[in-house]
Amino acid sequence: MSDTQLKNKLLFDFYENIKTGKEILSVEDLEIAIKTMENAKEELKKKEQKRLQQAQLQAIKNRASSLDFKGKVLQLPYNLDHIDTNAYRGNKEIVKVVINYGCSSIGEHAFEGCTNLREVVFPRSKIILRRGCFKNCLSLKEIDIPNISNICPSAFENCISLEKVFLPDTISNIYTKAFSNCRSLQEVDCAPKSEYGWNTLHIYPRVFEKCISLEKLEIYKGYLDNKAFIDCANLKEIYNHYRFGENIKFEKCDAKVICV
Repeated sequence: MSDTQLKNKLLFDFYENIKTGKEILSVEDLEIAIKTMENAKEELKKKEQKRLQQAQLQAIKNRASSLDFKGKVLQLPYNLDHIDTNAYRGNKEIVKVVINYGCSSIGEHAFEGCTNLREVVFPRSKIILRRGCFKNCLSLKEIDIPNISNICPSAFENCISLEKVFLPDTISNIYTKAFSNCRSLQEVDCAPKSEYGWNTLHIYPRVFEKCISLEKLEIYKGYLDNKAFIDCANLKEIYNHYRFGENIKFEKCDAKVICV
């Protein structure tokens, strides 16, 4: 029995005892009883307001998940602060997604397997990409993310048509398999845009595994795992604006790190 149910039962029993004459109240007792009932009424009112707020928020999320977009372009509402796990997973109709300012995260596998998705417009506000959120988006050509610190594992894994990636110089971590098997990937731009504010970029194991079209990479203050570029057969040069990694030997990759 919850606290509210217990209070209601005690009040009900108290009231029944008064009616039957088993309970005699003084003025002080009556004032306490009235105060208790007022508090209970206020508590119920707050809970009802909270329930209505949650229902309204869920309705917004349900609308965002109902595929009521114009044609094949999904324009997410401005008051949507995040995209749920599996929200559009496997949808074959979406060709473009516009994510509005204020959306702070894209849930795990949210757009996985959207095989006709070609374009994603990311907001300028900071966003988090959860595990596998765009995995197996086979038609995605280019991504430009203005404001992000971390890309979670497998975020763009198996995006076999992806050719260009533009990331801000404030990015700190690209986690395992984030761009694994992006076989058309030719350009990754996360080079410094200004003199100040760079973070050290940690590229984890297998991030660019089997990116066979990638020939060179330019990063700033990069910490590179020796398994980061497995089977990148054509990658020859990595320009690192940081005195680290000149002698690193990558696994199944002959790329040379050039510190500049």
